[in-house]
Amino acid sequence: TMLVMTYNKVPNFSDYWSQNPSLGNQAIKSAISRNRCQLLLSKLYFNNPEKGDNTSKTYYVDELVSCFKHTFPKAREDSPFQSIDESMAKFKGRSSLKQYLPLKPIKRGIKIWERCDAKTGYTYDLNVYSGRDNDQNSNQMTLGEKVVNKLASTIRNPDVTLAFDRFFTSVNLMDTIQYPAVGTCILSRKNMPKFDNKKLSKWGHEFRVNGAGTLASRWMDSKEVVVLSNCQPATITFETRKQKDGTKLLVECPSAISLYNKIMGGIDLADQNVSVYDFNRKSKKWWKKVFYKLLMTAVVNAWIIHKEIHNTKTPLLQFIVPLSERMMAIGKMAASTKR
Repeated sequence: TMLVMTYNKVPNFSDYWSQNPSLGNQAIKSAISRNRCQLLLSKLYFNNPEKGDNTSKTYYVDELVSCFKHTFPKAREDSPFQSIDESMAKFKGRSSLKQYLPLKPIKRGIKIWERCDAKTGYTYDLNVYSGRDNDQNSNQMTLGEKVVNKLASTIRNPDVTLAFDRFFTSVNLMDTIQYPAVGTCILSRKNMPKFDNKKLSKWGHEFRVNGAGTLASRWMDSKEVVVLSNCQPATITFETRKQKDGTKLLVECPSAISLYNKIMGGIDLADQNVSVYDFNRKSKKWWKKVFYKLLMTAVVNAWIIHKEIHNTKTPLLQFIVPLSERMMAIGKMAASTKR
């Protein structure tokens, strides 16, 4: 029923059961009554509501997240290029977990760290951000380093190349991470190789390498870009840039920056796919909003696998509709069996 609501929007929740044929949804009405649906949603929990002595801030979704973390990587082989970045579950209520990210499409909500396939947006792993880590053994690492190491720890293919932005990137991370990686960085970061102070000309570039073999590439695009890499040589490739008159221009670009541009968009693609048919129902419970996002993440992952198995370009809607119909039919069968 919830999946039907993702692609069949009405002004109010109760309108799905409206007697007006142009407003109500017959599939939902025949599957479940309004009162029962509201009752089930009000009683929706993924852990014992009585927390007891548990101090985890994410207690209410820990079991749910654990289930997805176990299932997602098993369902699909690791792709060669993956991105790590932050995503958001939209939430405007009160919670100590709520974050504000002004540059994200969803500016307020619960932050979720994700590792996704750069090409398809398939989500392999995720963790809900619960605030500052008090682990004494990891206090020497930045938050970005902790996030990357934790998400990378579940990778099964040692040849996976990772990309992440400047929030995560540090010289220490590039020196110690066990996987090939590229990431944008700021010049003021600790132990950053020193570049010349001179301003680069348009499309100009500069390289520096530290003792551990980490390469820092500096390049002047529309603005200056700095990328760290532990897997790319200090070589030049070519990027295409569109001119004001519509013509295309080939420009020199450091290989590490070119690779970063190609493989960094996995989380943005995943967010785009999830947001197309999201279950946008208001809730005062932050963990329900996390569940709604993870539910659609699971659906999108299944859709990606379906396309790969059947070698088709099935639109997401054409996948969700029969899926929701099948699940409602199973629900009806289960209900009739109990009677």
